[in-house]
Amino acid sequence: MENKKNTPASSVTVYWNLKGCTELILMSYALLAAWQDPFFSKYWVVSLSIAQGFILAGAIIDVIHYRLLRKGSGCIGFPEKLVSEGGLFSYIRHPMYLGELLMMLGFTLWIGDLLSGLLFFIVAYSLFCQALHEEKILENQFPEDFLTWKKRTKRFFPFLF
Repeated sequence: MENKKNTPASSVTVYWNLKGCTELILMSYALLAAWQDPFFSKYWVVSLSIAQGFILAGAIIDVIHYRLLRKGSGCIGFPEKLVSEGGLFSYIRHPMYLGELLMMLGFTLWIGDLLSGLLFFIVAYSLFCQALHEEKILENQFPEDFLTWKKRTKRFFPFLF
């Protein structure tokens, strides 16, 4: 099956499936750990409020930029126009992925063990691969606009990467 832009759907969904499954496992693991030890006394690496702050910040970034993307392009999967202004889009190309990374980092810090760290790196890797794939699609669909936007922004973290 192929999508609108003749890109095999399987290459698009591999990273989404990996990311989605890993995020589900990490969040379920956090809930299981909370159920077994409601105060996370044996898991605390950082303050619980710091971990929750990452989760909340990531969720807020996700919601705001999802709305900006829907409003500006008409759809998420195959935009009618490139959204490169507003919110963090002026500084980074994937603010929603930044939000997801912050949320998953919060869950990882909340639990604070090796397994949650491994799951976090799987999520980060799958988001990175998905971002590269989406950038190729956007570059093909909006050649001049995308290259201009790419020159003045970073991929995930403003002024860094």
